Amino acid sequence: MEEKPPMQKQSFAYILGWSQEKIAAGALREALLIGYDLPRMEGLWPSEKQCPGFKEEMLDFMFACHEVVEMIMECFARGLGLQEDFFTDEMNPHHEDNMTSMNLNMYPSTEGHTFPPGAQRIWSHTDYEALTLLFQKPGQTGLEVCSGLTTDRKKAQEAQWVAFDPVPGAITINIGDSLQYWSDGALKSTYHRVRCPTAEDYAVSLCSFKVL
Repeated sequence: MEEKPPMQKQSFAYILGWSQEKIAAGALREALLIGYDLPRMEGLWPSEKQCPGFKEEMLDFMFACHEVVEMIMECFARGLGLQEDFFTDEMNPHHEDNMTSMNLNMYPSTEGHTFPPGAQRIWSHTDYEALTLLFQKPGQTGLEVCSGLTTDRKKAQEAQWVAFDPVPGAITINIGDSLQYWSDGALKSTYHRVRCPTAEDYAVSLCSFKVL
């Protein structure tokens, strides 16, 4: 889109709209963060002229993701000795304060740019949400996960990192900090990062974040 939607930034957890991250050597990531069609998304959707059918298709996709997440959270609830529907009401996509977001990340070409040693498109981090669904296209590599179960940032930086390349037809499921806290550490949030490529490379990922 030539004209980028605005960004709404009431608080960190509610950041929505268009964002871009750069370093001197070039763009690392562009992203459009959207939520359900609730008041907090007012004025943030691309117009029909900018992107015909976008809003309807993305909402359909988000509700489909919600169904997948509900099934996963029901399994976690049973495993934690809770009622199967323990998380259901808190994840209601129609609640006005629902903080679920879909992040549409685009990693621009690095052709003609030289990044400093150790540069990452996204630095190592854990997700603060409860659960992330990650969708990637085959061949779009760059995601790396920290091996082991460390939840300490310094240890993660020093640990072994493993490439986590896309599997055709698969959804990558990532546990976030919220679910780790609620499960008293039984379920671990995962450190991950996106490396900078050494040659021309595009990587597009769709992430559905569940904040309960």
